[in-house]
Amino acid sequence: MAAGPIAKRFQLPPFLGMLVAGILLRNIGDPIRGLNIAGRSALRNGGFMLFLLQTGLELDFTAATKVGGGALRLAFLPTLIEASVGMALGVLLFDVPFFNAVHLGFILAASSPIVTAGSMQLHAKGLGTVQGFPAVLTAAVPISNTFAIAAAAASGGWTAVHTFSVIEAFHGPISIVGGVTGGIVGAVILSMTRLWRTHRKRSIAVMLCGTIALFGASGLGLLLGGSITCLVLAVVTSLLWDSGWGQPLADGPLRDGAAYLQQDLALLWRVVAEPLLFSSVGSEFDLSLIDLEMFLKASTLALCCMFTRAICTYLALLRTGLTARERLAATLAWGAKCVVQGVLGTAPLHIVWMDEDHGVPLDGQHQHRRLTSQSFATTVIMSILVTVPISLFSLQWLCPRWLQAGQESKILRARTSRSVSLEEDKLGLCSAYYPALSSSVVPGDPTASPLKD
Repeated sequence: MAAGPIAKRFQLPPFLGMLVAGILLRNIGDPIRGLNIAGRSALRNGGFMLFLLQTGLELDFTAATKVGGGALRLAFLPTLIEASVGMALGVLLFDVPFFNAVHLGFILAASSPIVTAGSMQLHAKGLGTVQGFPAVLTAAVPISNTFAIAAAAASGGWTAVHTFSVIEAFHGPISIVGGVTGGIVGAVILSMTRLWRTHRKRSIAVMLCGTIALFGASGLGLLLGGSITCLVLAVVTSLLWDSGWGQPLADGPLRDGAAYLQQDLALLWRVVAEPLLFSSVGSEFDLSLIDLEMFLKASTLALCCMFTRAICTYLALLRTGLTARERLAATLAWGAKCVVQGVLGTAPLHIVWMDEDHGVPLDGQHQHRRLTSQSFATTVIMSILVTVPISLFSLQWLCPRWLQAGQESKILRARTSRSVSLEEDKLGLCSAYYPALSSSVVPGDPTASPLKD
């Protein structure tokens, strides 16, 4: 818990301090060794569920098109190309099956919420608002994360040896179809607002549905399917609340429902989920199990993906009206990794450990799976440790110097028709990633100013 405030003193995201604290705990006596694998997985999944619900509430393709095609290109192009490079290097360096490599590639290619939070701070200072710099980054982050998670799920992911044979054989289709169906069913239930007429009751109901979906799916070996359920649940629930769908069990349109839900999710995230999740993820970085060969391979994969993403990001932002320096600043900021990598990138290692608890023979095939999953975990943790400081350097140092100051932007508010105002968003999830955000706030405006495309 103390690591977060220490990181904030140096204007770093609290999660980075918590991640480092977990690494230190693991490698200096490891006082958390007594916590079993199921308990550590529960800590990660609980925090990840809150993150997925928040991402779903922010997802809006319409808003992305309003700020220009650059936002959609930024969401898809770097993610797809980086995932392809990660897939190819995963097969080449780690000798893993093709679909496992696809899983790794898309997990590595997801974006970080600190980009959203940093963009909001730039907007609050009126930096880059003339060209729509903050709006492009803010609109693209949830789309990129959703695309990466869905693609990783479609690949089939990484299944446990003790998983039911049907699930193992049809892992990808079950994750996609089951995830979407479960999310819609849950949203229909949540649309019956007469059953929960206060915002606290509605928040509890949403989080309960998300918990059942993610933990239930994880128990069946379908963590990615449960992730899609949470995303769809948040998106559809917000739409149904806005429209008042669900009569006669709905009280009518609920315009502020998503705003209050975001605040409640953020409070629980900051107080409980964030420190437990990232300290647990950091504890998977066991230096005693990482030899020089694994370190070099993981470093090669992480760095190659980082440089590929940077090139594609710069190209995706051409013809958006941004100057060359603004595109470079966005390129450096867009590379940050965070929650998706920390949770889903270390999940294969937990699966291998659970296989061992179920008495799977410790033969050569299992040892290869263990080595590969440890390499995956090493790669994603290293990518977080390398990319986050670079992104923060761009957001905190380069952007204030390179972006043109303009009038208070009308664009950021347009990122979603059901957005929380910036005053409310100060209490939201983004401030947990970017402590400087709370220092200056400007009101939002619902009108959009599209970028040149």
